[in-house]
Amino acid sequence: MNIVLNTADGRTRALRNFLKNMLENKILYAVIAPVEINKKITGALVRSPELMDKADPLAPVMPVNMARIVSDITKSAPPSDGKKIGVLLRSCEARALIELVKLNQASLENIITIGIDCFGTYPIKIPETGAREACQMCEYPEAPNTDITIGLAGYENDSFIILQGNTADGDSLLESYGAGAAAAEQLKKREDAIESIRKERIAKRDDVFARYLGEITGLENLHNVFASCINCHNCRNACPVCYCRECLFDSPTFEWKADNYISLADKHGSIAVPRDRLLFHLTRLNHMAVSCVGCGACEEACPNGISVFSLFRLSGDRVQAAFNYIAGRSMDEPLPVTEFRENELESIGNQ
Repeated sequence: MNIVLNTADGRTRALRNFLKNMLENKILYAVIAPVEINKKITGALVRSPELMDKADPLAPVMPVNMARIVSDITKSAPPSDGKKIGVLLRSCEARALIELVKLNQASLENIITIGIDCFGTYPIKIPETGAREACQMCEYPEAPNTDITIGLAGYENDSFIILQGNTADGDSLLESYGAGAAAAEQLKKREDAIESIRKERIAKRDDVFARYLGEITGLENLHNVFASCINCHNCRNACPVCYCRECLFDSPTFEWKADNYISLADKHGSIAVPRDRLLFHLTRLNHMAVSCVGCGACEEACPNGISVFSLFRLSGDRVQAAFNYIAGRSMDEPLPVTEFRENELESIGNQ
């Protein structure tokens, strides 16, 4: 089912009131949403209806991929019966959550997913630079496989938005709100807007890929890309699908003594420090390319502005295409690395 939500007092206020109603009537036990704290936006688990007034569901920033928060809360154990938690998700967050569930790093039990049409987010550090490149080339403006969709696209000049139920849980929640249903032409208006956004972003994606491919082709170019890397591992920590409890690159394997460095310097004349920067990025790429959702959190977290996202998005798209797989497309698609298919990749093997 779907309902029309009046936004005469603004979209943010309308969504706050909707979520507050869900808490007040105990339809949801809590909501995970962006909240303003000391003029900064952060993800929060909101239990009190009154504190929902501080929520900013449409904040155009993404300080952390919400899938990471759901993982932190649910991977040890989901909410107990009767404690349903709603979570607001952009497309990349919804897709990352699906990947984490497949990797047994999150649970959807007693979780109500609420997808939001996404027009893009801005860098936290320098907002005046425009929307992040990751958002400009994201061909998925609508969040897939969520219980509820908050339809924003196509209604910029209207005093309403549409909430659509996609599952039995989503329909039940919307039915409890008691608003009127949307007309067919209103739904069509959003579909057309989504398709227009998608085409524009695909064109941007293809342009970025064509330009960036030349910059990373060859070992020397890759070394140049990561020349300013300081091995802080921020990109790994920010990535929603990089989840290893113990990372090889934090182990004693990479703790060298001074004589080890001197030996290499003797052999080559000099040695770049920190060491193994390129090896770190290529290893991480190998681990998570099949599940990369292109959220760009990696590049956002880099203190030196390295184009981490472009490399991972380009590589991720090609790896996923080889397996006819799109990260986060469906819960029913098994991860390629966890499923054996006897005749898979025969053409590559015969080359």
